[in-house]
Amino acid sequence: GNNGISTLLEDREGTLWVGSSSGGLLRYRDGRFSPVPQFGDTVVVALHEDTRGRIWIGTYGDGLFRYDAGEFRHFTARDGLPARSILAIAEDLRGRLWLGLLHGIMIFDDERFSPLPGVTAPINAIVPDRKGRVWLGGRKGTFRCEGEGCTPIAPLPDVAGRAILPRMVDRAGNLWFAAADGRVVHYDGRTFVFSKVSSDAERILDIFEDQEGSLWVGTRGDGLHRFRSGPLTFHTVEDGLPRDELSAIHVDGTGTAWITAHQGVLIRFRDGTFTPYPIDCGDGPSPLLAITGDARGRLWIGTQEGRLIRFEGGKATCLRDPALEGHAITSLLWDREETLWIGTYRGGLVRGRDGVFTPYGKGAGLPDPRILTLLEDRRGGLWVGTLGGGLCHFEGERCTTNFSHATGLANDIVFSLHQDATGVLWIGTAGGVSRLSDEGIASITTRQGLDSEEIYQIL
Repeated sequence: GNNGISTLLEDREGTLWVGSSSGGLLRYRDGRFSPVPQFGDTVVVALHEDTRGRIWIGTYGDGLFRYDAGEFRHFTARDGLPARSILAIAEDLRGRLWLGLLHGIMIFDDERFSPLPGVTAPINAIVPDRKGRVWLGGRKGTFRCEGEGCTPIAPLPDVAGRAILPRMVDRAGNLWFAAADGRVVHYDGRTFVFSKVSSDAERILDIFEDQEGSLWVGTRGDGLHRFRSGPLTFHTVEDGLPRDELSAIHVDGTGTAWITAHQGVLIRFRDGTFTPYPIDCGDGPSPLLAITGDARGRLWIGTQEGRLIRFEGGKATCLRDPALEGHAITSLLWDREETLWIGTYRGGLVRGRDGVFTPYGKGAGLPDPRILTLLEDRRGGLWVGTLGGGLCHFEGERCTTNFSHATGLANDIVFSLHQDATGVLWIGTAGGVSRLSDEGIASITTRQGLDSEEIYQIL
């Protein structure tokens, strides 16, 4: 069956509410998912927390529910709500609830439901802005509502009259839409700016603004895109990139991006220009697989043949050591004590300090010699993700704790690691994403709605 997630909400108490397109409502709290028994196989399509902390739940075919102080109330035709399917929920500046229906909009003022005149199309997107206006969208049209009336938005350029769905208002007051042809549309009140991110609007899953003001667009199958101070920009071979597979990116302290390529080329991207630096250690070009930078601004690059390259002032110096020879360098990390940690494929973990390279393998408790990713946490601890041995917490001279599928990890192949602002460690694996906190491990897989179980990067 379909185990897709139709809607998500994190409330002010930190509980995650998950609506399922195959039926049911889940709550994630204290490291555990639990079903809400009142919903059974009811399809939940909309979730909203109002300014009073109440949770509103819109269903497909079973009306509207409100969760308040531990109790659920069901609103149906007996309460003046004629529609059985609630596609979207939002709250305006007056505290009124707007409900998107298959045939228009209902407004609830906590006492009665009232239809909104002039809108009869299906509405599955509702976005109030800071000026008191409410933007509505659906397959058959987009509307701007002010006062008690709504005005259809004229067809936008290049969209040929197809609908655009309002998704969010950013902190600057700009409105963001998902267009029917898979473009994100930015509207500042005067002009519309388009940026292509996907093949159709339904593949655009979410638009989110982070604390730095960057806009992130998540898609189903078309990647993750970030907007910073304007439209999204794509770079191709026409802009100077080599016709090559790119393997890793490092941004240094000056904002310059350094990109490694499989044909032995290091690429600098600065001021809109790509500059290639061919790297050759004397035995022909070798794929460059990993890159990092140290506190002195030098770059360190790992190759498929186990060469460690120091790049400084436009010049490359190739370093060889028996601990690295013949083992592909897959990951590099400079820690806060200025120690270089090197993850290799089949050669285990290698520490570089004062020109001495020390290997660590099975004798140090490493669960697998094939290292895929490294992370230093905020306490200075080293985490090692492996290809088949799960995750290892490395302290001193050995792995002190191992996490595997048998102990709750989503999968024993660990591709990526990220620690968030609260100290929680997120682990991307070949079987989903795991969340490691003081409360233990919890995993999210395709059973909970992930579109793919292979998580190669976490930002």
